[in-house]
Amino acid sequence: TGGHTAEMIQLLKSMISLEPRYAPRCYIVAETDAMSGKKAAIFEHQDVSQYSISYIPRSREVGQKYITSIFTTLWALLYAGIVVLRHRPRVLLVNGPGTCLPLVVWCRLASFSGLIFHGCKVIYVESIARVDHLSLTGRIIYNLGLAHCFYVQWEELQAKLPRSLYVGRVY
Repeated sequence: TGGHTAEMIQLLKSMISLEPRYAPRCYIVAETDAMSGKKAAIFEHQDVSQYSISYIPRSREVGQKYITSIFTTLWALLYAGIVVLRHRPRVLLVNGPGTCLPLVVWCRLASFSGLIFHGCKVIYVESIARVDHLSLTGRIIYNLGLAHCFYVQWEELQAKLPRSLYVGRVY
């Protein structure tokens, strides 16, 4: 919600201007997020492409204990699998909220198993708010090597993460 969505919209503006064929687009939003789906719809009404919005449970609510997040993440994994198999994405662009982790896992599993015929490239962009350390989602994705491209928005952070890329800031 809020910052992650604003960053994602900025990323999409850049991507679409460079490569308009990134369509149709499917936005995947946490079911408890009342704002992001609306923001995506407003953004898409400026374009003529087709889009859809899917909702999945959150892996972890802000402030939720890590031990209980194991169960909510498993629940989110189930829903994320349905969304990934339905849409069969070729590119998954994510930017840090816990909601993206189950999607990343499914896209990687589906690509390895051949369920997505063209493969799915996972692009992770860490939030601009992460100056000197990764978010929990970023640490998991980076340490497990789940993203094909792992971008950070601060040179200081990139210096600590040799497999990350720094190409500037989203804004």
